[in-house]
Amino acid sequence: MSRRLAALAAVLAMTLSSALILQTLVVPSLWLGRTMLCVGVVAVVVTLIRTRTQSAGLPSLAGFAAGLLAISAVYFPDEALLRVLPTPATIEAAADAIPEAFALMRTSFPPLTSGDGVAFLVTTGVVLVFVLAEMLGVGAFAPAWAGLPMLTLWAIPILLGAAVSPAYLVAAAASYVVLIAIQARDDARYRRRPTPQAVRTTTALMASALVGAFVLAPMLLRMPVPLRVHPFYELVGSSTTRLDLGLGLRDDLVRNNDAELITYTGATPAQVGPLHAYTVEEFTGSDWVRGDGGEVLTSDGQILWPAPLDGVALGEQVDLEINVANLGQDRLLLPGEPRLLRLPADVQYLPASDEAVAHIGGEVSYDVSFLPRTLGSDALSRLQLATDVDPALLQVPETGYESDIAELTREVVAEAGAETPYQQLLAIQNYLRDPGEFIYSTSIAAPTTPDAVWDFLNDKHGYCVQFATTMIVMARTLGMPARLAVGFLPGEEGAGGVVNVTAHDAHAWPQVQFEGIGWVRFEPTPGVQAGPPPVYAPETPGAEPEPSSSTTSSAAPSEGVSTATPRDSSTAGGTSAEDEQRRRSPWLVSLLVLVGLAGAASALARRHARLQQTDLHERWDHVLRYLERLGVDVADSRTPRAIRDEAVALLDDEAAAALTGLADAVEAAAYRPGITSRPPDEQIDAWVDAVVESVRQIVRERSSARVGV
Repeated sequence: MSRRLAALAAVLAMTLSSALILQTLVVPSLWLGRTMLCVGVVAVVVTLIRTRTQSAGLPSLAGFAAGLLAISAVYFPDEALLRVLPTPATIEAAADAIPEAFALMRTSFPPLTSGDGVAFLVTTGVVLVFVLAEMLGVGAFAPAWAGLPMLTLWAIPILLGAAVSPAYLVAAAASYVVLIAIQARDDARYRRRPTPQAVRTTTALMASALVGAFVLAPMLLRMPVPLRVHPFYELVGSSTTRLDLGLGLRDDLVRNNDAELITYTGATPAQVGPLHAYTVEEFTGSDWVRGDGGEVLTSDGQILWPAPLDGVALGEQVDLEINVANLGQDRLLLPGEPRLLRLPADVQYLPASDEAVAHIGGEVSYDVSFLPRTLGSDALSRLQLATDVDPALLQVPETGYESDIAELTREVVAEAGAETPYQQLLAIQNYLRDPGEFIYSTSIAAPTTPDAVWDFLNDKHGYCVQFATTMIVMARTLGMPARLAVGFLPGEEGAGGVVNVTAHDAHAWPQVQFEGIGWVRFEPTPGVQAGPPPVYAPETPGAEPEPSSSTTSSAAPSEGVSTATPRDSSTAGGTSAEDEQRRRSPWLVSLLVLVGLAGAASALARRHARLQQTDLHERWDHVLRYLERLGVDVADSRTPRAIRDEAVALLDDEAAAALTGLADAVEAAAYRPGITSRPPDEQIDAWVDAVVESVRQIVRERSSARVGV
């Protein structure tokens, strides 16, 4: 009997460990206490009955009945007889709570912070999983099968793309192994001495499993995957405005069905600008983390804007009528300027994040009147950045590459001759928008470092999330309060002045907080997707273009698209199509020849560059082998600059200068492939010889000191 009780305790530990992963979807304060109470009641009843009967299923069934009574008492006491026994009213209340819970889950982003119906579903599910696992693992003496009910709890966050804590995984797995060990049969029919071959096989399998778990699995996770399994909410939400705040906006940008999500009238896309839904402040180096939103205010009859408007120059009011085909989240889409909102529903305003919250969902229409701020380069140049800000807006992730990002930022700013904060932001924006430096692409390389921004600055391929995040981190290295805004581009104007916004218009952009006027948008994403930058942040410093009447928002570069009017190809100027084709043939052949020659020249140039780079890196590796003798950390994860900074303190002045020159050349070849010139071979050889000779001398001196010579 003690074995069964121990097995039951293992099932309980496995269930609670698995249930705790749900806190990434629903805040624990909403369900954890009540769930543990109900599961505890079930465990006590099952334990009492298991000590008094050998029945396999009766204790589990009695425990489930006790669990239902506990759920009734916890969630529906007013409808229950004696506040415990379920009644038809209890069943009706539970039936009403389920659709309300699903509606809340469809219109809210995790983790959910409210909704007794959601907590009721979580508790019921955990109780049911515990009962099934106990029945299989303890009652039916099939411990291996007890893991199946647990998979339902793990499948929910995994399918939804939520983070899963390794600690809970280890705890659940350990409990599962303990359960199997406790319930393993040990009667004479199953007892046998393992053969040496079985021992060797078992050892090999265990070693292979450990290698696969701790070595191969992390390597495989870093490899680029050509196909992506979409979380369930992405599949069901492809025709809604629901945005993935894990910032997998790539799925919206490349989705084949570019569904029309939003329409509005009353202004042009250039007047409206991006429609803002969310803002995010905390960046970990690889992920953005949502906060709690802060203070909540009512939106009735007041201008929604997070900063005072006293002394802010405002333009003429613009009135919009916005129609959303299917609002897939609880945040409304609004222009990024001070606005008044008119909607026949309760709306809450979060000034800290500048978000309007309305728990409605589905098709919705609302009116917005916004007052555009009069922003210009002269006015912005005179303004200072906000100082009394949340520290999260200034935080630069400590990944080991923050100093490299900061140094690159200073170089960009210095090269542009930027002095004021506005000029520095403009320099960063236009550096990222430079097509000679960066390429807009929804296909990005697998990570190579813990810092997503450093990876992007080296790979130079990405979409709006990478461009916006990089500008924010670069701005923060200069002490500028910046955050990420998420929403949609303003779309394209169609017939009758109706502007259409589609799924491919999903977008993210940086905001920087200035003193006196609040948050200001910048646009580092290239125009191929984001269109022109704001008029106050032109790509050519000193020139403020007139607002355009439309904004290009295609999801990928358009190649070979002609703006000419189509013509009838059968006849042109009295000549047949065949004659026209014959006249074009020589030009076509010439074009093909030129393309072939250009491709060959490009291949030769790349080969030459690779040879040079390989030769340079071979010399660098030769130097690293010597530096390692001095105790310098030369791990592959370290940059040439970091290795140089550690080593120069150990070398004499001449060798330190040589190492600096060599490290700069290696860094330029690795991280600035656009640079075509490099130091001559004679210079590189001289640097290598100087460093190697200095290291040898130091090693000899150390050896002499050890032997007392």
